[in-house]
Amino acid sequence: MKRLWKTVSILLSACLLAAAFAGTALAAKDDDEDLYIGSVWWDEDNGGVRAAWDNEDGISCKVQLYRGNPLKSNGRFDSSHKVGTQKSTKKDYVDFTAEIVNKGTGSYYFVIYPKTQATNYTISERLTVDSDYMADLKSHLAYKHSEAAGSSSGTGGAAGPGEAAASGGWSQSGGVWRYYENSAAVASDWRYINDKWYYFGADGAMLTGWQAIGGAWYYLTVSADAAHPEGSMYCSETTPDGYTVNGSGAWVVDGAVQPAA
Repeated sequence: MKRLWKTVSILLSACLLAAAFAGTALAAKDDDEDLYIGSVWWDEDNGGVRAAWDNEDGISCKVQLYRGNPLKSNGRFDSSHKVGTQKSTKKDYVDFTAEIVNKGTGSYYFVIYPKTQATNYTISERLTVDSDYMADLKSHLAYKHSEAAGSSSGTGGAAGPGEAAASGGWSQSGGVWRYYENSAAVASDWRYINDKWYYFGADGAMLTGWQAIGGAWYYLTVSADAAHPEGSMYCSETTPDGYTVNGSGAWVVDGAVQPAA
């Protein structure tokens, strides 16, 4: 009888312990389900554009930028409207200035949710980027570029072709660098990558040296150094061959942009 009572006691204890663990698991699950992001908004106070939200608890979040409505008519997310890759962060903002400048004018939204609860997502209000606003954003990036160039020392390395980028990626073939977004090479356009401007020709090849683009002359690094990765645009400084370029990278004489013939 003592052995039987001892066995029953052990089984009872095991059941109570299992129930306790189950309660803990359920509580943890409930805690996860209670995770949500509070207010979200576009922060334009720093001269650029940030997706911002309340995150006093330091919740790990995932954030995705969209150009156009993030949702289809059936309520599913429209992957064709995604811009760049999804960001993971515990901060309360993500700077999307470069992504928006690279993508162009239009209506933008961001979608955010706790990393463990994709169904608890929040969609921001629409941000409209017209041509005037785009010009302001490009000026902001040019200023950041000139600050970075001015503060670079001769001892550090500069991120450039072949380095990991915020979205898309570099690829080299036959000695030619190209930059891919959504499996397509960027062509006949500028891209702001890792705080540097690059220009890609009609065939997608990254250009170097002096280039006539949009009616002005720009110098794109030929021989890389610590402050200038290969292909990156010179900005607010003197080129290796002695010419002055302004904050937008255009060749100037006495402050006047020199037209490309």
